[in-house]
Amino acid sequence: MSKNMLKWLIGALVSTGLVFAGPSAHSIDENNILVHWSFDELDNEMFKDETGNGYDAELVDPGELVEGKFNQAVHLPGGFVKLAPSDVVQSVGDTGEITMEAWVFFNELPPAQWDGVISDSTAQFRIMVQAPDHNPYWNVGNRADKSDKAFKFKKNRWYHYVALGDTKNSKVYIDGELVAEAAQPANLDKNLPKPPDVDKPFQMPKLKQVSIFVGAGEAEHVWRIDDAIIDEVAIYNKALTEEEINDLTERGLGEVLRSVNPQGKLASRWGEIKMKRH
Repeated sequence: MSKNMLKWLIGALVSTGLVFAGPSAHSIDENNILVHWSFDELDNEMFKDETGNGYDAELVDPGELVEGKFNQAVHLPGGFVKLAPSDVVQSVGDTGEITMEAWVFFNELPPAQWDGVISDSTAQFRIMVQAPDHNPYWNVGNRADKSDKAFKFKKNRWYHYVALGDTKNSKVYIDGELVAEAAQPANLDKNLPKPPDVDKPFQMPKLKQVSIFVGAGEAEHVWRIDDAIIDEVAIYNKALTEEEINDLTERGLGEVLRSVNPQGKLASRWGEIKMKRH
């Protein structure tokens, strides 16, 4: 076969979608995804965990499906989504890393105190919005609350809100941009005695049974979100890289996984979902 014929054949295969580029260096590994709620379907007030890990979550009124960032999303005008007590984040204690991500569209912002976006029932892991200036507020494996006064959320636009941490640092990314960073404290809880060696690296807690709340704080009636649309919530037992976060910001988790691993364990589920950008 001549070189020209070979080039023509390769071009034809690529143009018809029969040849795919290999996974990029910053591909998301689906095995690191602990839970993913796309909020595309609501069945008997339950949202399916797209990973197949079985962490289905309940919609607690008021709330409804609406058009989202990618396909459908959940509108929470005071309601929340709850995962019953489970071992969902237990492996974070082994990896020593975590990432939480959500797409959020604020119809209203808290006039006082906080709005919860994602939180576990011990408040070890959570991302929130702090009033009155509507700044990012987060915990990544500890009860030492952190906030950033420079960035301010506004109403009526989508944000990709990501917080991650390891045993050394925590970081917050908004729309793919690093907006805040803080060192992890030496002690896990300010109410506990400090370890003998205060320079010992921070260790992530192994939380055996916790609830997860979307649109609330560490309990059902604490820091409920005022009025927002939330889409594509996921928790990972890995601190994602900036390149991985940028990819998620550009394309969304479902599209990222389909493009790099079309035969993976999540392909059949995500293949049913037509992703739409707005």
